[in-house]
Amino acid sequence: MERGVIVSRKIYNKLIRDKIPKIIDENNKVYNIEIMNDEQYKNKINQKIIEEVQELLESKTHEERIHELADTYEILEAYMAANNIDAREVEAKKESKLLSRGGFKDKILLIDVGE
Repeated sequence: MERGVIVSRKIYNKLIRDKIPKIIDENNKVYNIEIMNDEQYKNKINQKIIEEVQELLESKTHEERIHELADTYEILEAYMAANNIDAREVEAKKESKLLSRGGFKDKILLIDVGE
C-alpha cells in the first residue's frame, strides 16, 4: 500500500477536540477538517452534548462513567463559552435552586398531582 492512498474512509462530520488532527497526523492518516463559523459551531456543540450524554448513559463501569462525565463536562463548558454564559452564573443559579427547591439526593419520584 502506498502512503497517501486512501483504502477506506470513515465519515464523522462531528465536532472534535482541538488536538485530534495532530493525533491523526501522528498516526500517518489522511483526513479533512473544516473550521466552522459561530452558528455551525453552536449547532455541532448541541449535537455533541447529545452524543456525550448518550455515551454517559450507556457507560457500564465506574471508570467509563468518569471518562464520559469528563467529556460531558468539557462540552458543557464549550457550550457556555460559545453562548457567553459565565460558569459562576450557572453555579449561583444551581445553588439558588438547591436552596429553594432542593436537590435530587432523596431519590423522590413524583407519581401524580391532583387538583
